[in-house]
Amino acid sequence: MVHTVGFYGHSGRTGVVVTPRLLKARDEGKINLVVLHRPSSDISKLPQDLEKRVLDLEKGSEDEIKAAVKGINVLLSNVAYFGLADQVKLIKPLSETPGFVTLIPSGYGPAWAQVTPANAKKANEPTYDQRLDLIKTPMVAVAQAAADAGVAVTNVECGLLADGFFQEEFLGTKLSKNEITLFKDALNKPIYLVTVEGLADALVDIVTREPLTIAGKVFHTNNFAPTGAEIIALSKEINGKSEVKINEFTQEEYDSMMAVPGHGMAIASWHESWCTDNWSWYGERVGEVVDVEEFAKTSVQ
Repeated sequence: MVHTVGFYGHSGRTGVVVTPRLLKARDEGKINLVVLHRPSSDISKLPQDLEKRVLDLEKGSEDEIKAAVKGINVLLSNVAYFGLADQVKLIKPLSETPGFVTLIPSGYGPAWAQVTPANAKKANEPTYDQRLDLIKTPMVAVAQAAADAGVAVTNVECGLLADGFFQEEFLGTKLSKNEITLFKDALNKPIYLVTVEGLADALVDIVTREPLTIAGKVFHTNNFAPTGAEIIALSKEINGKSEVKINEFTQEEYDSMMAVPGHGMAIASWHESWCTDNWSWYGERVGEVVDVEEFAKTSVQ
């Protein structure tokens, strides 16, 4: 029997890549699909025969949310960071929805930024790695509410978005500028990266499976994991053999950024995991290995 997937967050950075893949799965008869959207969302580009429902997690009543998720077996949430906390409002309506199996909450990221079965207990301890403070409050709230209500949660961990790493200088590396920023032993350690397309493929792979086989599970995905040295060689090749500018991410910068939860802490945390190769991936790996050189050259163009 074909199950019904609800998808919330179709128009964001990841959503616009996930949506056509879900539509393809629907057209192939693998799933039924319902797109859930905010009242202000532009749905004009979605197929007319696709079921669409308004889901207002900010202002909607419990009954309105319950009506929006009616008949859904798997709910894939793709809300942006500012909407993570609102996901807790899904839990009670989902717990009262006949046939509902599992929620895949947004907040995809590395293992240290997830509330998984392996670290959920630690997440409530004040001494737990402060990196979790980045999304601790909303993710712990969702996990706790789900556990209390008996709602299964499926977590998806992933590497750093590759375009953010290579071109947006999130960690101080930009191929088009022929620059890389390294912390401690990052030269010899891998940085786990995922393309938006790779993350989208992994999410669709998961939601098209039999719902009971993914309920309560943890999955992780990444497409490539080059070391700092490999990135330097790649940057040099792309930029006509010219020498790569290597910047140091200092201990002082790390300490300063880790002192205050927020964007800086995320940067420091990624640098730390990279230079120590401490990632702690959980669960089943999904997704394909991609040629990092081919991707990098395309991203620069």
